[in-house]
Amino acid sequence: MKPPPCKPLRRPGRPVRHLMADPRWHRLPLGARALWVEMSVLADARPELRHPDETGHMALRVMAALMEIDPGEVLNMMGFLTQHGIARLLDPDIVLLEAF
Repeated sequence: MKPPPCKPLRRPGRPVRHLMADPRWHRLPLGARALWVEMSVLADARPELRHPDETGHMALRVMAALMEIDPGEVLNMMGFLTQHGIARLLDPDIVLLEAF
């Protein structure tokens, strides 16, 4: 008896190539690029990063803890992402990823 067919795996690096094709990519500093990639990967597992609602949202400090990054550095890089329309802070601590 044959095993059921497996679902094909996503090609590694596909989300990164998609982000790199965005014209805003080359205008960002390296740290902001890395944060954008990390936020996109995290948003696959935590959809509230892309679509916050009254039942759930992503706090900046929680996002930084999940990524194991200093919250001050995340806040610093969020300035660049906000300036280019990639992400925004809804409250001082609630993050929304707009470009993914």
